Amino acid sequence: MEKIESDLKELELKQRSVARAYDSVHAQANSFVIFTVQWKDLEDHFESTRNSLEACFRELEARQEDIGVRESKSEPKD
Repeated sequence: MEKIESDLKELELKQRSVARAYDSVHAQANSFVIFTVQWKDLEDHFESTRNSLEACFRELEARQEDIGVRESKSEPKD
């Protein structure tokens, strides 16, 4: 009888230990999922910013070329 009681207490301790381990793993898994979503958002933001900067750069190049063409047309010919 004492053996059964001892085994039951040991089983309860092991069950609590497994439950704590599960809770810890679950919390880490949730953190990982949140991190993954945040990382994807950050990557999307960087890509959007890069695309915007590239568009501005192309526009600036076009304007610079246009100004160069206008300057060459307005220079007096010798």
